[in-house]
Amino acid sequence: MKKIILIFACIGMTCIAMLAQNNHTKITVNDPKAVLADKLNTEAMDAFNMGEYDDAIKLGIKAVAASKDAYGEHGDDYAVALNNLSLYYSEVGDYASAIIYGNQALDIKKETVTMEDPNIAPFLSNLATCYYGLGDYQKAIDYETLAATVLEQQKGGKDVEFQTSVTKLAQMYGKAGNTEKAIYYGKIAAERRKKSQGKNHPDYAKALNALANYYNQAGDYQNALKSAEDAAKIFKKAEGEISYDHIMVLSNMAVFYHNAGMKDKAQELYEKVKELRAKAEAEIQVAP
Repeated sequence: MKKIILIFACIGMTCIAMLAQNNHTKITVNDPKAVLADKLNTEAMDAFNMGEYDDAIKLGIKAVAASKDAYGEHGDDYAVALNNLSLYYSEVGDYASAIIYGNQALDIKKETVTMEDPNIAPFLSNLATCYYGLGDYQKAIDYETLAATVLEQQKGGKDVEFQTSVTKLAQMYGKAGNTEKAIYYGKIAAERRKKSQGKNHPDYAKALNALANYYNQAGDYQNALKSAEDAAKIFKKAEGEISYDHIMVLSNMAVFYHNAGMKDKAQELYEKVKELRAKAEAEIQVAP
């Protein structure tokens, strides 16, 4: 029997990249160079958040030049501008450029803080995203592990950044084929989401769905089905029976049943998914 491995809709690797925070150099707000640099950085980030990635890159390049002019080649804000430009390039798949700018940003950041400082985590995590996109999973894992470690040690692992980092680690290990590590970090990610957002929150359900897929990848269909069933219940209650997330998890469960050799249960769920999709499409058509 051919085993089906899902490429599941978890959370896009770049979308969950941590943005570096500006720790402004001591320059007066009336300094025209600093005002220009901050303006360009803000405009670049706004364009990125609106999905206008080409504009974000163009503005990001200008922001980097203006930040270097305003804060100096060793300035923290210059490092942030470089790191953000790296993120913009990563989003359009230009990982070679993203890695160049990301490494420049990290080198500057390391001049002002130690590798144990949580403010360095976004720079490490961004490089991890770049190497992941390039297909160098081991380097991606190495950088993301550093980010997760410093966040856990210095901030207790209770914040959103740590949750994001372990979520990425699970995804990276899954892509690299190390299902044991993927499950390990997937469990941590799910547990932290549950503690921070509650057992009925959709984000916890998304973490459970990701964990279910790692179990499926490992051939542990019993736990895959258990995690997916829990996720489906949360999505159904929080978003409705015909929501995209609820239907997606049911579709995943059908695959798990198929992989487990339970073809009747799989077919039953496939039919349920078809029915719910038809209802969802009909509701969209009658919507004003």
